[in-house]
Amino acid sequence: MLVIAHRGACDETTENSMGAFTRAIEAGADRIEFDIQCSADHEIFVFHDRTTKRLTHKPIVLAHADAATIKSLRLPNGETIPTLREVFQAFDGQVEFNIELKDHHPRIVDQLILLIEQCQTRSRIIVSSFQHDLIEYLAQKAPGLERALLFDKRHSLRFLRRLEATMQRAQANILHPDARFISKKLMACARRNQWEVYPYISIKQEPRFPKLWDDLKELGVDGLCTNFPRRMHAWRQST
Repeated sequence: MLVIAHRGACDETTENSMGAFTRAIEAGADRIEFDIQCSADHEIFVFHDRTTKRLTHKPIVLAHADAATIKSLRLPNGETIPTLREVFQAFDGQVEFNIELKDHHPRIVDQLILLIEQCQTRSRIIVSSFQHDLIEYLAQKAPGLERALLFDKRHSLRFLRRLEATMQRAQANILHPDARFISKKLMACARRNQWEVYPYISIKQEPRFPKLWDDLKELGVDGLCTNFPRRMHAWRQST
């Protein structure tokens, strides 16, 4: 099972920060997961929320602010909000990247493709989103980039029944479900279609580890987007 660090080592320092990514790599993570969105002047920033209020106490909407304004803010660990270019430059070749699209506009896809081409990244890159239309758009614009569909409790049973058709439309072969949706039936469907399955779980729901990790391993998932990469890496080494 791959150890995928959810927003970096978010249990040790500020999520989606350079420090969080550094610690995740030091902890033995195989892949770092992070969120991206565009500033008003089309710079891609690594940040989860629509506004910066939760982490900087300043209610700035990233999509409405320019890069200079966003860069002037400080995270709780004293760092600035990183750009995707900075993340690529610092960690390319050291770890795999799982990039989640938080921006709902197709421009994020266009800017991401351009930046990947400019940086000539060597690491494996997987692009995921809850906005499945964006993943379909990505498939059209850059068919060579690996794509994954995210889904959670907001998606209906009808969606799950049509999962194979949805994955086919997006030309995706990687699934990122909420860990609570993992079942023998879902895993059988994934294996039949040769999909890779990397569930995620919120930090509030993961304290049941290592039982959760044991259960997911038994079900046959390929990895977990964990909030505790150091501890999961130690668990993996001991099992």
